[in-house]
Amino acid sequence: MSVGSITFPAASQDAVFVLASGLGLAPGDRLELIAPAIQDATLAGFALTLIGSRS
Repeated sequence: MSVGSITFPAASQDAVFVLASGLGLAPGDRLELIAPAIQDATLAGFALTLIGSRS
């Protein structure tokens, strides 16, 4: 199931993270990131930090 996408505008180090709709995760749930089949070598050493809140 796909819930969104991460896009890097040309020549930018800042990504745009877009969700198709609201996303709720419960304790024990997993969020996996899947790389495209053809990977961009300029993203070597990529790191991502997700910040959430409890409601």
